[in-house]
Amino acid sequence: MIEIEPNDLDSLSRLAKNLELLGKPLEAIDVYNGLLSIEEKHLPSLLRLGTLYQSYGHFIKFKSIFEKLLSFYPMHVPAHRLLGNLKKISD
Repeated sequence: MIEIEPNDLDSLSRLAKNLELLGKPLEAIDVYNGLLSIEEKHLPSLLRLGTLYQSYGHFIKFKSIFEKLLSFYPMHVPAHRLLGNLKKISD
């Protein structure tokens, strides 16, 4: 088994992505949430976590993550688009 330092953001991010690729989205979500508890502004993790929530129909969590993302990165156009699409669907 490979050991990852608890604050190694790059390794944690790769681990989460690999879990996604292995078909283990719930485990990936746990890793992304852990990573965001270390660095709440980690853009790749915010994007992937929000997208995973969206993929599994957890739209409230998706919206929460993307609103947080936009509070840190207000000019992030793809996040605005995805959040706008959610608002169109829910109207």
